[in-house]
Amino acid sequence: MKERRKAKRFDIIDSFSVSLVLPGKGGYRLKINDLSEIGINFDFDLKDEEPAPIDLASDEDLDAQLYLNQTLFLPFKMRVIRVTENKGIRTVGAEVSDADEAVRTALSSFVIFISNLEAAL
Repeated sequence: MKERRKAKRFDIIDSFSVSLVLPGKGGYRLKINDLSEIGINFDFDLKDEEPAPIDLASDEDLDAQLYLNQTLFLPFKMRVIRVTENKGIRTVGAEVSDADEAVRTALSSFVIFISNLEAAL
């Protein structure tokens, strides 16, 4: 397992419709800030959360779905490593804690694709 702080991260280009969904936390499409083969960073807060902000804590294990477009997603489990707040927005850093081999391969391939695209631009 790679050291998570040393894993190369890639910003998610806004023109992609890539998003993260946490089915157990409301099923909202969340903005991904960056992605690596072993982890993900995303914004958790949404405008007009009702009736109150959804709880999220460090060391929490969650089911996640990384949507690559509107209908295609990679399911995996993740563990929240840190939750920080800045100006009312919670940003979450999490690591992939459990995914089958096919999902890990697809995630790795997607990260390589982003890396190659970044190099080409």
